[in-house]
Amino acid sequence: MAATCANAAAPTQITATVKKIGQFSESGDGYTFKTKDGKQYYVYNAGGGSPIPGEKFITESEKKGTPICLKLTPPDGMGDIASVTPGACKP
Repeated sequence: MAATCANAAAPTQITATVKKIGQFSESGDGYTFKTKDGKQYYVYNAGGGSPIPGEKFITESEKKGTPICLKLTPPDGMGDIASVTPGACKP
């Protein structure tokens, strides 16, 4: 009988603080940003024409050093981030 761990599934949200926002991708469809823990995420926003919900909090986090909650995109979605809310993620 195999043992399974409920926590083994990939998280659907992550608390992070933005260290640096990168430039738009070569195609212009989105941009990357790095968090203070060294992870990099890609935001798909159709070149700014279709911002993700709460996208402004990414810039605010970089400027103020405040945490944000990143809601991750399902594996079949575009980009890494589906939405952003201010503050730490709540369970």
